[in-house]
Amino acid sequence: MFFTYNSYLQTAKYTIAGLIGFAIPVSTAMTNVTIALALIFLLLEKPKQAYSDLIRFHPLVLIALVLYALILIGTLYTSANSLEAGHILSKYREFLYIPLFILLFQEQRARQVGLFAFTATMLAILILSYIIVFTGWQVGKGTLDNPVIFKNHITQGLLTALASYFVLVYTWQHMKWRWLGVLIAFLAIYNIVFMIQGRTGYLVLFFLILLFFYQTQRWRGVLFGLIGASLLAGFAYLSSDKVQQRVDTASQNVESYQQGHTEGSIALRLEFYQQSLALIAQNPLLGTGTGSFGYEYQKIAQRQQLHATVNPHNEYLMIAVQWGLVGLGLFLIFFYRAWHLSYALPLSKAWMAQGLLVAIGVGCLVNSLLLDTTEGHLFAYLIGALYGGYVTEKTESDWQTSQLLITFVAGILIALVAMRVVTLPTLNPLPPFEIKPQVSQQILEKIVNYRSQDLQQRRHLSTASWQRGKKRENSLTLTLANTGVNLQDNETFNAYFQNTIQTPNLIENPIKLLAGSRFKLSTQIEVNKPHLTQEAHVIVVAVYQPRYQQPRMIFQPIQNSAYWQTVTDNLQSQHYVPRLPKSLHFTFPAQLHPDLTGKINIFIGYLLNNDQFVMSATPLSLDIVSR
Repeated sequence: MFFTYNSYLQTAKYTIAGLIGFAIPVSTAMTNVTIALALIFLLLEKPKQAYSDLIRFHPLVLIALVLYALILIGTLYTSANSLEAGHILSKYREFLYIPLFILLFQEQRARQVGLFAFTATMLAILILSYIIVFTGWQVGKGTLDNPVIFKNHITQGLLTALASYFVLVYTWQHMKWRWLGVLIAFLAIYNIVFMIQGRTGYLVLFFLILLFFYQTQRWRGVLFGLIGASLLAGFAYLSSDKVQQRVDTASQNVESYQQGHTEGSIALRLEFYQQSLALIAQNPLLGTGTGSFGYEYQKIAQRQQLHATVNPHNEYLMIAVQWGLVGLGLFLIFFYRAWHLSYALPLSKAWMAQGLLVAIGVGCLVNSLLLDTTEGHLFAYLIGALYGGYVTEKTESDWQTSQLLITFVAGILIALVAMRVVTLPTLNPLPPFEIKPQVSQQILEKIVNYRSQDLQQRRHLSTASWQRGKKRENSLTLTLANTGVNLQDNETFNAYFQNTIQTPNLIENPIKLLAGSRFKLSTQIEVNKPHLTQEAHVIVVAVYQPRYQQPRMIFQPIQNSAYWQTVTDNLQSQHYVPRLPKSLHFTFPAQLHPDLTGKINIFIGYLLNNDQFVMSATPLSLDIVSR
């Protein structure tokens, strides 16, 4: 009976391991459920001394736990409120999952099941992506222009590149299957470069190509890899309008940033990088604490009239701002130790482990990957699947050395934290209030039903000015100035809204834009005096109405991006303001979809903690026409 019980338990554990590999690229909810089940099965399984030894002696487990301990300690001296600190603490739980997954993948069969489940799932997603393009079927969330399935284009591009790399590495070790690995790699490259949007996939793909040539041909292979990647890039640029547009846009963004403008996602990221380095310089050793990035960056943004953000889109900067060079050093040590340990693995697993480290390491340069649930969970999962079989010589001297290291590191951290807490200035930021779901629903319902007669009744509250921009800027500008109104009861306020749209593709007044246009929306808000010093959320909502139809979609800007996302249930805050000043100024870049025509009404306002939503009495109305 005991043998049967353990056999069933082990089989269930293997099944759960495979389900996690399937769930991570598909569903966040399913990922959380399957990880919880994995923990339950590990607790139910008869305890083994090997588990204890693995936790004690596995080098990656030790570093991951020390790093998470620093993140936990960071909540003691953070300049942010406890809510935000707890949110970021939960985001970095992947470092706690690393020991869990290493235990889960202790047996070779479990590791095989886990790698197969992830790779097979991504190959299925790759096939579905091609089905969208060749058949036009609506599969998942994808479109013909961006055939993603379950996740966004950044995530799918990175995961597709990594999974196809795993397949290529595995088949390369088996001569008769090399043709299959090359075929899948070709399909993945074409999908990433020519089909789905996003430049992160280009970057990860480039470095994985170099890594594969290095692994197979050493340094001579790096030269071949550079030549091959360069030829691929040149062919893609010359043969694809999509690729050409993305590359040209990136180049224009960089040029815009060099001229002092921050139009476009890349220009914004360069601004985030520069200001994040300034934040690191202010508190280089231990940073400003867990969850403090958004609060600290907002202070800089308000002081210098910059775009506020809670994410620098660079994991290394995100870590360094919050936990200083100590936290960044531990993170880099983890990568260094993982690379070093990969040479002790079987050849195919070693190459896969190095591919994982390169993909995540490069991706972290342009995204805060560990903040993203999918990428962060996948990193911990594959660390377990690839390094779960690593075994050291378990001697008492090794354990004593580990204990000494832990004691030494803990002592340094305690001393540094004590110094940080003593020298930390008194900061009492107001805790941010949440946007209640029922308030979101009320606002959305009223905005969608904001009738044209309501607009006509409020024309007397608005004034508009029209001017052509400087010839060098090749732009037209329309400024709409109007008073404020409380959306809940239509009560007017002495708030003043000045909304300005600037674009080279403005046709005439009233505002008509060409489909696919880019524009910049700037808002200047003079706050109603009784609302001064209150905390508020700035909210921007766009309602899209196809021609001769009822309003169909609601959009909100994606923070720090020119793209807007659909709103399905709750509103998202664009900026949290702890104490409303006399004047607020924000800029929102936008990129219209080339197939979108009709009318768009943009509503801008601020939501107070008493649930009053004060917005411009007249929304900014755009008429989108086809080319």
